[in-house]
Amino acid sequence: MGENMVEKSKKEKLIEAATLCFAEKGYHSTTVDDIAAHAGMTKGGVYWYFRSKREIFMAILEENIIINRAIWDKIDRLSNELSPKELLFAGGMLFIERIMEDPFLQRLHDEIRAEAVKDPAVREKLFENISTGVGYIGRYFEKAIKREALRVGDFRRLSFCIVMTIMGLGNAYWMTGRRLDPKSFWREFVDDLFRGIGVPEREVTQ
Repeated sequence: MGENMVEKSKKEKLIEAATLCFAEKGYHSTTVDDIAAHAGMTKGGVYWYFRSKREIFMAILEENIIINRAIWDKIDRLSNELSPKELLFAGGMLFIERIMEDPFLQRLHDEIRAEAVKDPAVREKLFENISTGVGYIGRYFEKAIKREALRVGDFRRLSFCIVMTIMGLGNAYWMTGRRLDPKSFWREFVDDLFRGIGVPEREVTQ
């Protein structure tokens, strides 16, 4: 048991070190030697746990999915306490705050997106991550529709658009040099979404 905990700790240490290296230097510029140095291990020690730099990168993707699932589970626990609007706002905030609080996470996401363009396995992992969020939001919307608390044509399509909006607001915070406030934008977006921004044609001034 104790030995397994030590092994797990060393593997986690390598994943953390690689995450920092990929965020700071980029995936392709990072070497296994860099990761070993950050982790305080030898290069041979790295290869004891991972066969290649790519395998470490895929482990980081898996770790990111696990963390996001933990956030979704937290949101799931709130789903019985909050209205659909409150739940959407609170859930979106959890993800936006996570991105805002960690500049390394944003840089890592940049590397993941760049690799996803070229690597089908990375694309698959990224799609799995997005699909998890779409699935959770879709369930909330479906429940709300059954309770007649929402009117939604295609709740799966709307769920996908919402996940993309959350990701986009978090990314925009760093892309604009932190001049954009994703939290206020998200609050206004949720307000507009539930209020409805369309005006009946008969009321539109020609």
